[in-house]
This record gives sequence, structure tokens and C-alpha cells, in this order.
Amino acid sequence: PETEGTELLRMKFATSAAHLTGKRLVSAEAATWLDEHFLTDFEKLKENIDRYFTAGVNHIIYHGTCYSPEEMEWPGRLFYASIHANDRNPLWHTFGDFNKYVQRVQSFLQHGHADNDILVYYPIYDKYSEIGNATIQHFDGGSAENPRDFNDVANYLDSTGYTYDIVSDQYLQSIHHHEFNLQSHHKNYATLIIPACEFIPLNSWQHIFVLAESGATILIEGNLPKSVSGYNEWEIHEAQLQRTYEHIEQNMVHGIAETTLGRGKIVIGSNINLLMEQAPVKREKMSDLGLTFHRRMLHDTVVYFVSNWTGKHIDAWIPLAVDMEGVCVMDPVTGRLGNAAIRKRIDTTEVHLQIEDGQSFLLVEGVYPGDWSYVSSENATQEIKGPWIMTFESGGPDLPDPITMTELILWTEIDEAPYQHFSGTVSYETDFQVTSNLSDILLDIGSFHDVARVYVNDSLIGPVFGPGSSIYLSSDYLKDENKLRVEVSNLMANRIRYLDRENIFWKRFYNINFPARRSENRGPAGLFTASDWIVRPSGLKGPVKLLIQK
Repeated sequence: PETEGTELLRMKFATSAAHLTGKRLVSAEAATWLDEHFLTDFEKLKENIDRYFTAGVNHIIYHGTCYSPEEMEWPGRLFYASIHANDRNPLWHTFGDFNKYVQRVQSFLQHGHADNDILVYYPIYDKYSEIGNATIQHFDGGSAENPRDFNDVANYLDSTGYTYDIVSDQYLQSIHHHEFNLQSHHKNYATLIIPACEFIPLNSWQHIFVLAESGATILIEGNLPKSVSGYNEWEIHEAQLQRTYEHIEQNMVHGIAETTLGRGKIVIGSNINLLMEQAPVKREKMSDLGLTFHRRMLHDTVVYFVSNWTGKHIDAWIPLAVDMEGVCVMDPVTGRLGNAAIRKRIDTTEVHLQIEDGQSFLLVEGVYPGDWSYVSSENATQEIKGPWIMTFESGGPDLPDPITMTELILWTEIDEAPYQHFSGTVSYETDFQVTSNLSDILLDIGSFHDVARVYVNDSLIGPVFGPGSSIYLSSDYLKDENKLRVEVSNLMANRIRYLDRENIFWKRFYNINFPARRSENRGPAGLFTASDWIVRPSGLKGPVKLLIQK
């Protein structure tokens, strides 16, 4: 199964198909049209990839890109999808670092199975029954194509921390109840939710009824389906449906109507909040903080992928729905790992996480020989003030001479043409001492545009993709006297702007192959143009600080 786009619910259709059929891999054509041409940075790319991971995608396939002969002038041949991931892009040399991040995450997500608790029925016959002027309904999993009540239920589950897969009428028939679980051929679930719907196939409803009698808890949001789908022998099928309803309590008390059937039950709820209180599942309360996640089982080991795109730094004790005796934290950008601080509660394990905006962690059940380092307000802060040497390493249209500065500035703050037009990689270098005893350090590079690679004493410490600006620095890299180099690469945008403003030919394609995403970026002939863009900030602004662990 494969998906694409940026909408979580669309991704869940592909991952649900994989989970229900036992497919180990579920892929995505990723990073397509995240922004206008030349404006996609690693922050947007990582947010897109992280959303795939939280949906359960575990096999990232980037979209295509064009080959350009070496002798072809910059920017070479280009593909319509806007990221332009090729060696002409200043961001190119950081893609290896980003792919290490993807590799580390996928090395966990490609094994075991997704640990989702709930099956959500997809009421496709409500869509088939809609009257419209289209010859055929196009289903690609996007919210616009789905029944409204289904969207509401799915969005509620996502936002409140419940884990689920989507099941169709066909695959519903393969579900059976065993002991305390609903079982597909490859996965166990705790309950089945039927969103409010008008129509349902008789054989689907009869199977749901059998599941309840066998011991399953069936949750029905809003109301029972009003009728069977289809006109074939409609009177017979409708009568059979209504006879089953005679066994179901529909008069609600405090918003809930509950009917015991055999060893199981059917619960109807007028409100999704009330209904989920009847579910035999626990939600992941990290969603209350805005954290997104994907949970898997690797044999008997629980693994979480946790991502923070809330726009703020989170420092909190995070309750987990699964009890664990130990939790190892891994930063998949750098590979750093260690035992997290945990505390036990009556019905849960809480793990202490400090997670920047845009940062992601893997949480693995177990104990690792070494503890995770935390930062507190008591940590000593030391600013690295320079002087700094700014060296233009690669890019164009020209390479300006090195500049020595007493304070950090963006190179686009220099109001001269070579700096305003430049797209490429620039290094900022200085020396520093650690004023406290040598210890593990959090290095915060402050404000930068658009991606950075940090070196200490010529050793690569790691990339900084943004929006977060910190990176862990082990004392193993430190000496009495230290050299810091921060390589910053910007986007292609400023140089493309220069080419368009100077009417320098670079568009080696037909218009249809290179459409502007936004109408304001189309010139008189309908061709893409960046001539009206403003200069995008580029470089390292800082301040650069050391947070020294106590």
C-alpha cells in the first residue's frame, strides 16, 4: 500500500490496509508540493515525514527528480514537484544527514506490527447514496471524499490519543472474536466503532451482530444505521435488519444505550466523548500536549515514535498507555540514546521528556547502560561571542570573500548584490573555551536560515534542521581550547530571484512541466517567476550558547 500528501487521515487508509493484511511495508511518495518552487526547507520536509511516521508509514519514497549533465548551467533541469532535491540545491549535502534520521526511525517501524486498539468502520454506502453530477466518486482517502460523521470520529480519535485502523465492508468479514480481542489475520483490536451512518450492507451488520454475541464490544456513534444498502431484495433485507434491532436497546440514559448480546455488548452513544468512556481501551494522554505518535510491538517490546510540532518546547512527564519497567530514549537525528527518567503510577508509566518544537524521539521498552541527559534551569549558560569568520564555501552566482565579524549576522543583512543573490553554503567559525568543568553540553545555535551542520574540533556533531536550534554535545568532543564551525545552507530562492530579475534564461521546460503553485508567482505568459520575491533571510544570527549539564 502507498499514500502521498500531507493529510493524516489520507495516510491512514494506506497504513490500515497494510495492518489488516499483514503487509510489513507501507510506503509514501513523500515531499511533493510542500511549498512553492525553491521554498521547501528541511523543517517542512521533516514535518511531512514525521506525519507519515505517526500515521504508520514506514517506507519513505521521495518523488522523482531530473538528471542534469554536469556542464549544464545552474540550476540545470528541473522537475515539476517543488522540492528540487538534486545536487544543484544548496540543501543537497544535508540530505545524507536527513536520510540517516529516516533510516533510524524506519529501522524500528519496519519490524513488528502497529499496536492500534480500535477498528473504525468505513460507511462507504453513505457516499454511494449521495446525489451529484459526477460520473464516479473519486476516493483517495482525503477528508473531502469521506462521510462527514466518519471524519468527525477519526479526527476525534487522532486528537485525543486513541489508536485505530480503518476497516472496509470486505475486510470486516475476515474479523472474528477470540478470547478478549477482535482479530484480523494479523492483528488484535479491542473494539469496533461504527460512525453514524444511513446505510450498511446486511451481511456487514449481521457479522457485527455475531461479533457482539461472541464477546466483542461494539460502539455505535449517534444512531443505528437507518437502512440496508442497495435495492436488491430490499424488502427482505430491510426486514432482517429491523428484526435484529428488536434485540438492541435504543433508549439512551445519560447519553448511552447499552445492550448485552451473548458474551459481548453493543453500546450506542449520542456523544463521542461519552461513547469512548465505554471503550475497553486506554488513550495516549500525550495528545493533550499536542504530541503525535505511533506505537508498535516488536515481539514483546513496545516502541513509540513521538513527534512535537506544537510550536513550543515541551518539558513534561508523559503518561504512557502501556506499562513499562524501563524506557530508552533515542534521538534519531544524532543516534544519541539513554535511559529516560520514569515514575510509576497506579495504572500507567510516566516518562520525562524534554522535546523541542520539530524534534522527534523513539521510546523503546527496556534498559540501556547509560542515562539520558536532561537540561534544567540550574544549568550554567555560556554564550560564544566570537569573533567569527564567515567563509562562503560553495554556491553562487559569485563567491564573496571571507568576512571577519565581532557579532553574528545573516549574510543577507549585508546590503550588497553578491550577498543578496547568494544561494549556497557558508561557514561561521570561532574558538571557545568551556568555563565550567568539562561535561556534557547542549549547544544552542539560535536563529539560522535554513539548515545547519555543526562541527566541534572538526568532528561533525550533527545537523540542525529547525525549527529547534539545539544539539547535544558530548564532553568526549571537548578540549581546553575548542573550534566551532557552523555550516549554514540556504534555499535556491534568492539566486532564482536574481536570475528572473536579470532576465537570465534558466527555464528549460514547457510551462505544463513547471507550474507555479500560487497564482501570484505566474508571470504574464503564465510561466513561473520569482522576480517579485523579496530576499529571504539566510545565514546564522545566533546567539550561540552552551547549556552545561550539572
